[in-house]
Amino acid sequence: MKKIKICHIVNQITGKADGVFSHIKILLEGMDKNQFEQIVVFQGAPEVESALKKLGIRYYVLDNLKKKFSLKLFFDFARIIRKENVQVIHSHLLKPYSIAGICNLFLKRKLIFNYHGYFISNEYNSLFERAIYSFFNFIITRFNSLNLTLVPTNKLKSEVQRKIPSHKNIQAYYTGSSLKNQLKFDDEIRNRLMQIRQQYFLIGVLSRFEREKRTDIALEVSKTLIENGNNIFLVLFGDGRLENQLKVLSQRLKINESVYFAGYSGVVNNYLDLFDLLLITSDREGFPMSIWEAMASSVPVVSSDVGGISEVLKESNCGLVYERRNIPDAVAKIESLISDEKYRINLGENGKEAIRIKYPLQNFISFMQKVYYGLAD
Repeated sequence: MKKIKICHIVNQITGKADGVFSHIKILLEGMDKNQFEQIVVFQGAPEVESALKKLGIRYYVLDNLKKKFSLKLFFDFARIIRKENVQVIHSHLLKPYSIAGICNLFLKRKLIFNYHGYFISNEYNSLFERAIYSFFNFIITRFNSLNLTLVPTNKLKSEVQRKIPSHKNIQAYYTGSSLKNQLKFDDEIRNRLMQIRQQYFLIGVLSRFEREKRTDIALEVSKTLIENGNNIFLVLFGDGRLENQLKVLSQRLKINESVYFAGYSGVVNNYLDLFDLLLITSDREGFPMSIWEAMASSVPVVSSDVGGISEVLKESNCGLVYERRNIPDAVAKIESLISDEKYRINLGENGKEAIRIKYPLQNFISFMQKVYYGLAD
C-alpha cells in the first residue's frame, strides 16, 4: 500500500521546553512508518535539526519563516510540496497556516490547521499583522483551501467555533501521555531536588521563559506564599529570552534563596515525581504537554484558567485553576494543597488514573492516523 505523505509546517520552535515541537515529535515517533511518511518545514533551530536527524525525519529549513513577511516564502513552500508530492499539509501556528492556506489555493492538497492556543486577535500581533492575517484567513476559508481545524479539548473547540466561525470543520483531540518512565537523568539535579524536598514544599514550573508564559507571576506567587509563612521552594526548568530578567526579579523580590533555576532539560519528566505540585502561569495556552506529564507522574496541577486546561483538570479531578493573572487566587489554591496533604495526593493519583484509562498516548496516535486516512482517501 502506498504511504500517505504528510508535511508539518511550523515556526517559532526551538526544541527546548517547546510544547508545539513536543506535539509534532509525538506524531513523528508514534505514527506507523509503514503507512505514513512525514517531513517537517520550519525556520531552523539546532536542537530541532538534531532531534529530526535522530528520528530519521527529512526536513527543510526556510529562513524566511523568521521574517514578518516574505513573498519568496510562499513560492519556496509550494515548491517543496510539489517536489515531495505531499498529500496532507499539517500546519501549526498562525503564520504557517496562512502560508500553507494561500499556497493550497493552487496546490489543492488536504490542509489541517492545528490550533495551539492563539489565532489572529491576540495582544502579540500588531494591528497591521491582524489585518493581513484576517485577509489571508478570509481568502483561505472563502475558497475552501482549509479542510480541518484541530484543537486540544472540547472546551477549546467551543471557543474556536465562537471566535473563528469561518472554520467549519473542527475536531477536538487529547494528546495524553505514556506511563512509561525514562531512566536518564542528571544525578546532580535530582539529588539537589531531593535535598530541597526534604525541607520544603516543592513547586515546579516547566516553561519557556517568554512573555506569554508569565513566569514572573510564579515568582510573585512564591513571594506571597513565603510572606504568608509557607515553607515553599520554587524550581524552574526551562530557558528563554527572559531568563536573566526573571533572575533579577527573584533578587528584587528577595526570594532568590528560595528559587532554583534548573535550566533546560530534555528529560524533565524524570524529575516531575519530586514536585509537590506543578504551577502554570500562562496568559494563553492550547493544552500544555507539561500537564499531561504531571498527570502521568501523579503530580497535581495548579494553573491559570486558559485554553482547554480547566476541562481536563476538573473532569479528572487532578488539579485546580485560578483566574488568569490573579495572584491572590493562585496563592489561595496552592495554600489549599499545602494545608491538606491527603487532598493533594488524591488529586495526583486521579491524574495518573485518568492517563491510564482515558488519555493514554496511543489514543491520540490512533486518532491522528484516522484523521490522515480520512483526508487522504
